[in-house]
Amino acid sequence: MSTRVVREGLLAGAAGVAVMTLAEKAEQRCVGRPGSDAPGRVLLRLAGRDGTAAHANRIMHYGQGVALGVLRSAMAAPGCAARCPPYSSP
Repeated sequence: MSTRVVREGLLAGAAGVAVMTLAEKAEQRCVGRPGSDAPGRVLLRLAGRDGTAAHANRIMHYGQGVALGVLRSAMAAPGCAARCPPYSSP
């Protein structure tokens, strides 16, 4: 995987997470819904660690967004169509 693919994926993932977080916070404010700490609790349990769910929640939230940005960037790179199954040849 080229550094360009990784760089573009990191930037796109970070931008996507930022925009979705803003939209989510606006929706929570409008309807009075509290934020969820479930992703943070799952991360703490999987890692076998103690800590605050709020901190772990941010790590999980931004980590997943950035990781998926890199994955999607790799899928869009030349030589791999977005729908390519794992058994296809390049």
